[in-house]
Amino acid sequence: MSLISRSLVLLPGVVALFVACSSSTTTPDADAGTNDASTSADTSVTPIPTNDAAPSADAAKPDSSTPGNCKNNGFTSVATDGFVRGNGEVGVIGQTTLASPVDALELSILPLTGNNVVAERRTLAATDASYATCKTCILIRTKCDDNLANCEKRFIATAGILDILNAPTKNAKFQVKANVTMVEVTIANDNTTTPVPNGETWCLTNQEFTVDSMQ
Repeated sequence: MSLISRSLVLLPGVVALFVACSSSTTTPDADAGTNDASTSADTSVTPIPTNDAAPSADAAKPDSSTPGNCKNNGFTSVATDGFVRGNGEVGVIGQTTLASPVDALELSILPLTGNNVVAERRTLAATDASYATCKTCILIRTKCDDNLANCEKRFIATAGILDILNAPTKNAKFQVKANVTMVEVTIANDNTTTPVPNGETWCLTNQEFTVDSMQ
């Protein structure tokens, strides 16, 4: 899957961020298997952490599908864009800055039935916790480079609810609201997704994302 052309986002060279989340159409995660040597002062791990500040032993195992206590909370996007594909797939991307390093949030939503994504409430299924099998895919990458690759950490939503507030249509506004708990993961070249032992968590609570005009 290739990234849409976006006038708001100024990072150069971004051409392959979105990937399909069904096992029959996936392409490898853009930054899978890479280790960015440069880290900021408040982060201490590469995609497979070895020296992360130790959270509680069950930090990667939220107690319920309702977002709870997480080390990271919320996501502030300065640019949010999206697309609707001919196969019915819907993609949304938001990013925290127009320069690098940047945190990026991706939504990749596939039809559950039929050929189109519809306005509905989706409760995340077990298959949504893997980038190889998800149909309601919610992913956050942190401290990425100009190509939204070589990111320090990745988080995927494993439990919660995504409200699709209206049916996505090209050249029209699209809105979703997320109440999900995400866990830190590694994503292999085949999109196999593995929770990081004692990894961090990320909560999105009543988090709304709006794309003014879907492409």
